[in-house]
Amino acid sequence: QKIPLFIPRAYGLVGYWRSVLPEVTIVESKPEFPKEDFRITHPFPELEAFANAYDLEAITDKKEHSRIPAFVLLIHAVKRWRASHGGTMPKTSKEKQEFKDAIYSLALSPDEENVLEAV
Repeated sequence: QKIPLFIPRAYGLVGYWRSVLPEVTIVESKPEFPKEDFRITHPFPELEAFANAYDLEAITDKKEHSRIPAFVLLIHAVKRWRASHGGTMPKTSKEKQEFKDAIYSLALSPDEENVLEAV
């Protein structure tokens, strides 16, 4: 019958409250999360020069690769994405998933924290 049940109990200065309510599921189809601008898509010159100092193809040591900052991986992934998709960023959910997979492909081992942080 979906009648809510409230069970209060008091033991001196300590209280206990239990609520039994019918389950209500609310699904927001298009959540609006505030997006922070980390300047990844349009890095300022110093940031771009710092990211370009890392040659991802030349680094084969897993320990050294795991020390690359996550934002450097993101800047390289954005460059690769734009080069292969006509200069646009991912817009659809399928393209966004492909972009995430491209970031995962930058990892030399599956447990690199910098890659997981970048995603």
